Amino acid sequence: MRILIDLQACQSESRFRGIGRYSMSLSLAIARNAGNHEVWILLNDRFPDSVPWIRQLFSGLVPKHRVKVFAIPSNVAESRFGNLWLTHVSELIRDSFIASLKPDIVHIASLFEGWADDVVTSIKKLPGDYNVSATLYDLIPLLNRDSYLSDITVRNYYFRKIDYLKKSDLLLAISESSRQEVLNELNFQEHQVVNISAAVDHRFQSQTLTELACKKLMRKYGIERSILMYSPGGFDKRKNLKRLFEAYSMLPHAVRQQHQLLITGRLPKNTEAQISAYASKYGITKGEYILTGYVDDADLISLYNLCKLFIFPSTHEGFGLPALEAMSCGAATIGSNTSSIPEVIGRSDALFNPYSAEDIGRLMHLGLTDPGFLSSLEDTAAAQSKLFSWDNSARKALEAFERLSPIRSGDEELTEQALYKKLIFEISKVEKISKKDDHELAQIASCIAKNLSPNKKKMLVDISELVQRDAKSGIQRVVRSILINLLENPPSSYDVVPVYWGGQGYYHASRFLNKMSLLSSDKSLVEDVEDEIVDVSCNDIFLGLDLTAHLSPYIRSTLEEFRNIGAEIYFVVYDILLIHHPEWWPEGLSEMFRHWLQDISEVSTGLVCISEATALEVKDWVLHFGPNRVDYLKIDHFHLGADIRQSIPSTGLPQNAKETLASIQSKITFLMVGTIEPRKGYAQVIEAFDLLWKSDLDINLVIVGKHGWNVDTLVQKLKQNDSVNSRFFWLQGISDEYLEQVYASSTVLLAASEGEGFGLPLIEAAQHKLPIIARNLGVFHEVAGDNAFYFKASQPEHLAEAIRDWLHLYKNGQVPMSKALSWLTWEESTQQLLDAILSISK
Repeated sequence: MRILIDLQACQSESRFRGIGRYSMSLSLAIARNAGNHEVWILLNDRFPDSVPWIRQLFSGLVPKHRVKVFAIPSNVAESRFGNLWLTHVSELIRDSFIASLKPDIVHIASLFEGWADDVVTSIKKLPGDYNVSATLYDLIPLLNRDSYLSDITVRNYYFRKIDYLKKSDLLLAISESSRQEVLNELNFQEHQVVNISAAVDHRFQSQTLTELACKKLMRKYGIERSILMYSPGGFDKRKNLKRLFEAYSMLPHAVRQQHQLLITGRLPKNTEAQISAYASKYGITKGEYILTGYVDDADLISLYNLCKLFIFPSTHEGFGLPALEAMSCGAATIGSNTSSIPEVIGRSDALFNPYSAEDIGRLMHLGLTDPGFLSSLEDTAAAQSKLFSWDNSARKALEAFERLSPIRSGDEELTEQALYKKLIFEISKVEKISKKDDHELAQIASCIAKNLSPNKKKMLVDISELVQRDAKSGIQRVVRSILINLLENPPSSYDVVPVYWGGQGYYHASRFLNKMSLLSSDKSLVEDVEDEIVDVSCNDIFLGLDLTAHLSPYIRSTLEEFRNIGAEIYFVVYDILLIHHPEWWPEGLSEMFRHWLQDISEVSTGLVCISEATALEVKDWVLHFGPNRVDYLKIDHFHLGADIRQSIPSTGLPQNAKETLASIQSKITFLMVGTIEPRKGYAQVIEAFDLLWKSDLDINLVIVGKHGWNVDTLVQKLKQNDSVNSRFFWLQGISDEYLEQVYASSTVLLAASEGEGFGLPLIEAAQHKLPIIARNLGVFHEVAGDNAFYFKASQPEHLAEAIRDWLHLYKNGQVPMSKALSWLTWEESTQQLLDAILSISK
């Protein structure tokens, strides 16, 4: 059986109240006890910050692909005057989305949502082949219409929800009291309403607070003495705050001097002023009561453990979860003798008449002053709280689901296209829809499009930098190589879609593909193809393949939207040298890169580094500068390939190529490959070779790399070197075809860089069976192992000496050879990247 739980109650304002706490705890318990049943979660895209948190809570219980997020227009809350038409449209959109998931039963965690928030709940707005269940908390507004439904718009909203409630196939009541209310007031049969009760999270338990913890907690909330505590779970009239203050005022002065009245909870507008008026009326001074405002769970548990007596004077509750939370923490608890509260407290002499301030005060005084009675209440709390269990509630819910008769018609299920047509037809009948402007209709159309499931999942490969320019850098060679392999060998069940940032979102890189002739076999592509903005669904993968740190301020919100929809986000990290050595780059780049790294570490499903060494550095950075996220950031690595022929190689040779290659071949030639930039060690190398040349050592030095940054003085030295074009050759911006021939003509690769993410030239050298001289870096050891000659050199003299040592070994046939160095093709490298992504996503 496929069970879809609508958990919007854990996204809306209800998440701060008992309804949200109940909904989450029950849903987690259902997932834990589901057995062979499939549990799916339904969420709303109007609350994006809550999606990762909820997805993480269900991690290990519900696969990520079963946490579905549907899109609706903004401003659908029914409290917005004149917007009911949009609420109706959004309800239809939600029901259509639900039908596309083909559930057997839909359970609505809280039906009475959507008055003040952009939440939509309905039952069988669009008839579907599934049963619908809803949690029944209470019918308090129905039973107290004068207090709760005096406003006509609120009344219309509430009775519209009651009409939906009546369409339920099953109601899960949170207490026997609530069950009897619905049987008495609404036309339900006995078997349609099941009392599954409630429980509290396992964190709510008795604990011993240290003296330091007590002092810290008391200082935080202004507590100066023993506390009489109330957590109302809301501040409407039935929470009975007025009589509570009146009862507190009746306590003897000495008792009040020893006990502060502490009230927790998020305070709605004007509530504090109302409470202050109660206190003033009954002569209660400011220091005698405390309003904490919102309290997180950790502090709430500590306060339950700290309080001397917990009081729950509400006149009407569906269950009374705060009372059970307090009792689970060992707090002596007294409460009202009405509705469901006696079921929770389980002891008649711990109950009072909530409509009598005198009776409340009598029991309050007894609890605060009679040690024997207080001790017995604590014993009752410990025993009674053990009778309630979320797992028991979940098992009762699942048994009730199983008893429902399947309502599949047996006919062929509606296709998504048929569902879409049905939705459009029903929307067209909504009152006032024909009078809406294009902007409003476009918003609706956009939401419908987001909710449609594509025929195939997409892997969106970000090549934003490559689309703008091919700088022929090492990173862009990687991007080109992996891109072509992803296009030629897409991962199973995915369409590979190259994309780029276009200012307002990510666009298909169709023009770029035509220009590069990457899909020349696809005759459907034409030169004037338009780049359209990309649609993203919950099953898609976004792969940040290009380095786009400069775009970080612009792309984050879009990536968060992708993540919240349910798409997975991965970024390739080439290195984090900008973090550790900002001096190697132009001013400001390090800070820009740090922001980018922070952003991607907060929005990504995982990061995939190009070496284990880089992965370890990233993990260390995360450990010390942890990103703000609710789940653990997964970090993996892969290795780069080195088959230039698989990387869409550039072609073309300069006129003097033949002469230059002949000069390279004429003597022992040391080859360096990489942009001229501070970290690459070129300054040290050229000074070392000047020393070697002055000692009449007849060897070549070839540098292949463009003019980079912060090296103008060095570049001038290179251009003016006495050995230019005789023993020293600087080849800038050459094609891949020419580079291949340079590798083939050289004697040895010299890798003098002081920092790298991988070291691709080492692999390319091994392909050409060139020996390797490399600086003693961990990442070079990772790439080349024992197949290279390593040096340590802080000064040019030390490097010159290392080169002499290598030449001695070379002439005697004793240098380490690279032919045993294992390397990957770009096809294999791409597969490693995909394997890393798939392992992270599990």
